[in-house]
Amino acid sequence: MKRTQKYFAPGIAFAVFLLLVAGCGDEAKLPALPADGVILAFGDSLTQGTGAKPEESYPAVLEALAGRRVVNAGKSGEESDAGVSRLPDILTRVGPD
Repeated sequence: MKRTQKYFAPGIAFAVFLLLVAGCGDEAKLPALPADGVILAFGDSLTQGTGAKPEESYPAVLEALAGRRVVNAGKSGEESDAGVSRLPDILTRVGPD
């Protein structure tokens, strides 16, 4: 598998997942986050903001749009198995809503 395909396929799968969830009607809606709610942005270099100004990274833009604190837990170059290992500790430390 080419390197670009390795990263492209999970992105497409995530986009399809988001579209499916968005079309699920009222029963699939999550409750609103509290005003002091914390969002965890977890991922690879795209989440981290590699190549972007800090204020233009995905988590920074999400924070501005959501009006909630967003913790950027992106790590450049990380593959899925390493992310899975890292996630439990981050969830414990950050305690996202």
